[in-house]
Amino acid sequence: MGGYHWWIVAGTLWLTLPFMVCAMLVPVVTLHFFLVYPEPKPPMAGRPYRKVLAVYAIPAVWITGLMSLAVYSTWIFLHGGDAPQIDRVMRVLNEGIYVYLAIAAVYFLATLAALANSFFMTRNPILHNQVKWILWAAVVATVPVGYSLSLAFFEKEKFALGAASFPMFLASLLFMLAYAVGIARFKLMLVDEILSRGMVCITS
Repeated sequence: MGGYHWWIVAGTLWLTLPFMVCAMLVPVVTLHFFLVYPEPKPPMAGRPYRKVLAVYAIPAVWITGLMSLAVYSTWIFLHGGDAPQIDRVMRVLNEGIYVYLAIAAVYFLATLAALANSFFMTRNPILHNQVKWILWAAVVATVPVGYSLSLAFFEKEKFALGAASFPMFLASLLFMLAYAVGIARFKLMLVDEILSRGMVCITS
């Protein structure tokens, strides 16, 4: 929601910081989820805590760095820093954001690879169908996500004015629908199977 009201969020440090953390955690948390769902992938086997730390290391460093720059720029402004100094800090912050967008794109591609691995390796039919819906949603979502990234790197003014809001909403909607179908439809199939078995046991 913050993406639709960025001019309000950006005007208050106490809104900006949690929004930054949540937004920057989305790619890595998504990758982490699909590295262990529906079953742990080979990269997560053996010493999983170290593997989790490795997955979160780069985002954690970037989150810390960008938050520090945001706090520092606000501190300079409130304490009467000169405009060139504030401008330098904001330029570094801006470049850091664009680098992290590229990092997030890499994490998104890794998520696609993890989903593809689950699709081909999962033997449980219910889990296989759940993964299939989510994988298709992720593949289709590459179009709005790719468009949003192209805006961010090549048409920065449009990106800043919210041109990527609808494409990213569409990508989120695709995932939401895939989760809904995967969980509701195939979990209900599982419930029906359990109830059928229960009826067989009762009648026998």
